Amino acid sequence: MMTLQQHRERFIRQLAGVYPPAEADWLFFLFLERQTGISRTTYFARPDKKVEIPEVEAIIRRLAAGEPWQYVAGETEFYGLRLLVDNRVLIPRPETERLAHMICSEASSPKRILDVGTGSGCLALALKKCFPQAEVTGMDFQSGVLELARQNARNNDLEIRWVEGDILAGRFPSGPWDVVVSNPPYVLPDEKPDMHRRVKEYEPAEALFVPAADPVVYYRKIMDFFTKQSGEGARLYFEINPRCTASLEQTARERQLDYEFLTYAGQKRFMRLRKI
Repeated sequence: MMTLQQHRERFIRQLAGVYPPAEADWLFFLFLERQTGISRTTYFARPDKKVEIPEVEAIIRRLAAGEPWQYVAGETEFYGLRLLVDNRVLIPRPETERLAHMICSEASSPKRILDVGTGSGCLALALKKCFPQAEVTGMDFQSGVLELARQNARNNDLEIRWVEGDILAGRFPSGPWDVVVSNPPYVLPDEKPDMHRRVKEYEPAEALFVPAADPVVYYRKIMDFFTKQSGEGARLYFEINPRCTASLEQTARERQLDYEFLTYAGQKRFMRLRKI
């Protein structure tokens, strides 16, 4: 049986080809507490304590193979919520959390909110947390994805309506909606070679990539729906690919939607729209 310090040194050493030492060290303490209940504080009080860490070999193998640590842990944190995640859904990212914060800061007591392409349910759940009196609906086209979102709602004691729909087929839940939000697929095929293997080899391709010939197809379908099913003063929010701003501008103008791009980390990463 190894000491905690020996476990730590071995963990960092075996992930050296995948993670820099500081990140591997952070992951060690994350999994140490998850698997044993031993906190960082407890570790430093007794680094010489001998322990067994359940499933440590399997955890190291999965991380060393490049699998995202969130999938290995089976969960992540988003907007103060603990969410289950697996390879059926995208891992929620800081920019998506920023989008949730933006809506929570701007929206004025919305009554009905729709999250299109909900995945893990992260946006729907964050908005329900911000607006507890609102009726929040999360839509996705896969029943397995919706089951994961339902479990996240149960775990966080939040009541969400989950519905199957299909953006490309134009199947959306009926409005009117006060807020519609979506983080649809937007990665262009030529961007794939530069993506980290943890993303392109493990996260669901159908939630990432769009056809090069029509990269804003999801946005166009959602804008069409929004113009027909949004209430007075309603707003539509998107997370976007900064390379597609010209096409998105044209699409919005054709539908007579007022729009504004918002930046994150120096790039245009969000779009806010409303009827003119």
